[in-house]
Amino acid sequence: MGSPKTYQTYRMGQEQMDTILSWALPEKDYEPVFTVISSHTDEQKEKDRLLAIGTAAIKNKLLHHKRGLQAFVKDNLDRFGYVDINDSMFYP
Repeated sequence: MGSPKTYQTYRMGQEQMDTILSWALPEKDYEPVFTVISSHTDEQKEKDRLLAIGTAAIKNKLLHHKRGLQAFVKDNLDRFGYVDINDSMFYP
C-alpha cells in the first residue's frame, strides 16, 4: 500500500467566509412534497412519490453539509480568527 495522501492547506478568503456565514439555513430538514396529478396512472404516481422522497433526501444531505461547513467556519473564526481548509474538504 502507498503512503497516506497529504493535502495542501489554504487560508479561506474573507469573501468566501462571509458568503458561508450569510447562508440562512432552515433549522428543520426538508420534508418530501407530494403532488398528486390525477391524470397519472398509479404506477406514475408511485414514481412521483419516490422522486419526491429522493429529492428531499438529496436536499437534506446538502443541507447537513452546509450546516456543518457553516459551523466549522464560525468555530474556527471564534477560536483562531481565521479558517484553514485543505483539498479533502468540500467548500463553495
